Amino acid sequence: HQVMLVGYLPLVRNLGEHVRVVGVRRVVGDDEVWQPDLQEAAAVLVEAMLAAQPDGPLHVLGGSLNGLLAVELAAQWAAAGREVGVVGLGDTSYPGFARLETRLLLERRVAKYRRLLDGRQFTAALGELGRAAARRVVSRRPGGPAPAAASPGAPQPAAQVCGPDAMNVSLERAGRVYEPPDVPGELVLYAARGSDRSRTVVPWSERYPDLIVVPVPGRHFGRGNYLREPNVAVLARDLQRRIARWT
Repeated sequence: HQVMLVGYLPLVRNLGEHVRVVGVRRVVGDDEVWQPDLQEAAAVLVEAMLAAQPDGPLHVLGGSLNGLLAVELAAQWAAAGREVGVVGLGDTSYPGFARLETRLLLERRVAKYRRLLDGRQFTAALGELGRAAARRVVSRRPGGPAPAAASPGAPQPAAQVCGPDAMNVSLERAGRVYEPPDVPGELVLYAARGSDRSRTVVPWSERYPDLIVVPVPGRHFGRGNYLREPNVAVLARDLQRRIARWT
């Protein structure tokens, strides 16, 4: 995913030392990257989070497509008999709109490299990127050719940490068919100003009439996004205030 854990550091710093934050990064095998299942992914994370936080309510926030995972985490946390507090969606597209979000990210990247390279270099680079992506897809899909064997004695990783592009693909695919369950606690959508409300605010509000919508400054993508300074301070203040009510 484009945010990853490092992208949340400005938010953590703005929340202050009185809010304990646990970041969990999922480690998966190759097949799981290409056949995602939000319920299974959440089950793995819930197990890790129960070990990290044996007591107290869960407050969870997922930026962008990870908001879908936050919703599923909250539902499974409650099913385990635990209390759910604030469930934050960071400008998350509603299921069915996630494909648009991934396409917009790709278009931004293409536009960036078009500016940096001249016409011939851009065409050659784009072609090589397409061929490299095709090789990765074929090598990781079930039934595809196996990756080249490592030399004898070399370490054999059993799993890999999903990179930004792999996580985007996984969440986007899962988001096409995911049906958000009932969510306990306080569901808050942090809507980036300038984002398309028809893919965020409108459908989430229809599914959850009690949804709280909090506009936050910043775009969805890029350097000026809602999780970067100084924009993230607005989100952090609101989140901190809501969490304090549960203590």
